[in-house]
Amino acid sequence: KLDLRAADNKGWRIREAIFTLRRKIAMDAKTTSIVAYLTWIGLLIAVLAGDKEGAKFHVNQALVILLFSLLSIIPCIGWVWGIFMVVCWVMGLIAAINQEEKEVPLIGKIRIIK
Repeated sequence: KLDLRAADNKGWRIREAIFTLRRKIAMDAKTTSIVAYLTWIGLLIAVLAGDKEGAKFHVNQALVILLFSLLSIIPCIGWVWGIFMVVCWVMGLIAAINQEEKEVPLIGKIRIIK
């Protein structure tokens, strides 16, 4: 005879183990915000394993900074733009560390992630 309570108890334990594992792997909003600014690999990790809702602002800012920094390859004006992008990156990283939602100059209002 099959004991349904024992089967249900095993299912509960498996669900609890999966929930605990996800909680241990997932990053909180502050960590996700900081990791998003650490190169494109950090941005990818933040999107895949982080708290996307809690850190949506900083993930978006990091993505915008990364995409606009590609414009620094333009000859002559590109090096000035590159310096500006480094300044924006530092400003965004400091804001993420302090858990503030400060937009970076010029490109901060752009929203890629809704």
